[in-house]
Amino acid sequence: MVNKSMTIVWTEADLPRPPDGAGLPMQQHPTHGAVCAALGRSVRWLDWHENGKVLGSAQVLSRNWSLVGRVALISRGPVFAPDLPEGALRDAHAALINGLRADHRGVIVTPEPVAGVDPAAGGPWLSMMTGGHVARLSLGSDACTLRAGLHQKWRNRLRRSESAGLTLAEGPLPDDPAHWLLREEAAQARARRYGRLPPAYALAWARAGETLLVSAHASGRP
Repeated sequence: MVNKSMTIVWTEADLPRPPDGAGLPMQQHPTHGAVCAALGRSVRWLDWHENGKVLGSAQVLSRNWSLVGRVALISRGPVFAPDLPEGALRDAHAALINGLRADHRGVIVTPEPVAGVDPAAGGPWLSMMTGGHVARLSLGSDACTLRAGLHQKWRNRLRRSESAGLTLAEGPLPDDPAHWLLREEAAQARARRYGRLPPAYALAWARAGETLLVSAHASGRP
């Protein structure tokens, strides 16, 4: 339980310590922080704990923006324990931002909802963009249950793929800057005119052993 009268304090941590039972988005995963640090970004970890129990954690990236100064970024965080009351979520979120504002000119936060509650809702923050939506699909069920849960259009496409003579392969992403997947993604970014993470980011994940590449090949082509 959270004491309503307590003062919420976020403290520096040597390593990220997510709360028990909390989902961990990629941008709050320790490997993401390690990869960003390897690429020269400043990464720090903060946590909020009471009575030895971690109730919230945040992986914070910092960088200097020209004409602005030092800016902190918390992507898809902070991560909170799933059983926190709504008031505590908002108070802890505000305490984290206010603490970071002490040594940053700006703080950008894209929080994840907790049990449907947006920790930033109702606060005095400036909204920079419309909130995004992320779908989480459990892959823990057996194949028949997963197939039954598909929309009919997806099931039809799956049947067509299964009868198309495709060869499936899975394994880690090779530490290869010229890998076909990175080349194809670069071509797609140019064609659709969007910014992309540098190939070095994906390769750093590969070196960390945290990737799984699943590909389908037809006539030897992916």
